[in-house]
Amino acid sequence: MWHWMLNAQFGSLNAILYQLGIIKEYIPFLSNTKTILYLTALPCVWRQASFSAILLLASIQTIPEELHEAATIDGASMLQRFLFITLPWMMPTSMIVIMINTLYGLMQFDTVFIMTEGGPANASEIIAIYMYRTAFEKLKLGAGASIGYILAMICLVLGLFYVKILNTIEKKY
Repeated sequence: MWHWMLNAQFGSLNAILYQLGIIKEYIPFLSNTKTILYLTALPCVWRQASFSAILLLASIQTIPEELHEAATIDGASMLQRFLFITLPWMMPTSMIVIMINTLYGLMQFDTVFIMTEGGPANASEIIAIYMYRTAFEKLKLGAGASIGYILAMICLVLGLFYVKILNTIEKKY
């Protein structure tokens, strides 16, 4: 869908911009090496935003109303209630959301591959696409597997780092 929306010949984004008079001719969005990573990140963010929002909403809904009521009675402003009640209460869930999205971003493959296959001029070649090309296009299966193991180790180290931070936050609050 995003590939079609950003298409240079019949994409809906170009059509909307053209109809509004913002552009005079269609722009080949997926051919620009300077903006391609941002444009391929957009659908990835779009896909994860709803899941992240659900987790954060669930976290907000678990805050006991008595905490806010007591803070209001004690004279806390809305900003103080947010900084000292809501934000600390949401911190563990926020760290989980950050961890999931970071690991998802590192292991991203499908969206970027479908939209650009790593092009133009390898400008959107992320590590997962590099691993795929090494293993299956260059037929260097050992090197591709090594890249996969390195990626897995990076994800493992980051995951353990986030868990350690999460444990620190849990003990603090």
